[in-house]
Amino acid sequence: MSEAVSRVVEALYEDIVLGVFPLGSRLVEEPLVQRYDVKRHVLREAFAQLEEMSFVVRVPNRGVVVHEPSPREIRELYEFRVLIESHAASCIPLPAPKVVTQALRKVQTAYSEALKAKDFRRVLHLNNEFHRTLYSACENRTLTSAIEEYAARTHLIAAMKYFDDSIMARTEAQHYELIAAMEGRDRERLVSLVVGHFSLNQVDRYDAMYRHRHRLASNAG
Repeated sequence: MSEAVSRVVEALYEDIVLGVFPLGSRLVEEPLVQRYDVKRHVLREAFAQLEEMSFVVRVPNRGVVVHEPSPREIRELYEFRVLIESHAASCIPLPAPKVVTQALRKVQTAYSEALKAKDFRRVLHLNNEFHRTLYSACENRTLTSAIEEYAARTHLIAAMKYFDDSIMARTEAQHYELIAAMEGRDRERLVSLVVGHFSLNQVDRYDAMYRHRHRLASNAG
């Protein structure tokens, strides 16, 4: 992937996750070419990459559209994430290497600062870095790669949480608890915290919003 394509993929990823382009919305080439200051062929290559990531889909007579996963798809993704991430937590040596826990504390300090400033683009990337660092301690590259891939696929519905102060405060507190567990020897607690870090309430909220949107669309039709 060229540097130009990578830049556009990253920018579109951020804009989709943060709700600039809502689920189901059409991605029109001309405004995006101007927004990201790129050539059309670069934008189309970025679309292809995002399609592989399940972030966009090509719809006949509409073009490229932000993927709107079904509630069942999201629930299954979360169930799979719980399975693989709890397994990864069970493989991490405890106490975790100091280089890992020190890196986690450094990332989390920056995360808290970005959250306080409501710099959600930075929060998004620091959150990804936090989890990438945490699971790197399990020393299974295939597993950590799968965790990163499937986490990204659930980021499609992340826009719901970034503007909910209570959810973000809880996430911040959970990160510090995870670090403390990584520094200790209680594996059961670490696994429990990893599982508890998943908000199934968020899945339920998405389910309700999805049904509401499609009921309105059906009535309008």
